[in-house]
Amino acid sequence: MIGQLENPSKFQIKKLTLEGTELEKELAYCLSKFIEGTLDPDLAGKKPDKFITNLKNGIFGDFSKRYIIAEYDNDEVIGILIGFPQEDQIMHIYSLHVSSRYRNRGVAYELLSTCINDMWMKSIKDIILDVHVDNKPAYNLYKKFGFVEFSKNCDKI
Repeated sequence: MIGQLENPSKFQIKKLTLEGTELEKELAYCLSKFIEGTLDPDLAGKKPDKFITNLKNGIFGDFSKRYIIAEYDNDEVIGILIGFPQEDQIMHIYSLHVSSRYRNRGVAYELLSTCINDMWMKSIKDIILDVHVDNKPAYNLYKKFGFVEFSKNCDKI
């Protein structure tokens, strides 16, 4: 169960409302930038093309209902969170990335806080996410927010 959180953001967070090729280009730009130096071994050194194709093709959920927010330092995108509603009262976060230059500066915390607050306002009861077991900073962040591990086999908390 989620509740509203205080989120004194140092940076600006915006919902990505672009459509079509503009959205694809923005996602490719953001995700390419954030995959550099990623702590997730499943993504390290890869291009985001397949992930973006899977997003558009509804592999993760109805693309028209996507929830994508990005965080900016002036005009520079420094973080992104991508989620899809699952069933009626659940949001599944599939991607949370922060530029390597901005890690450990509260960006992921601010994105996750914003998402939790937005879902609370929409009466979404639960948020689930996946985290790679080797990504200790992300794992610890999610624990701070009160996420609980429910399947070690799938590395989900």
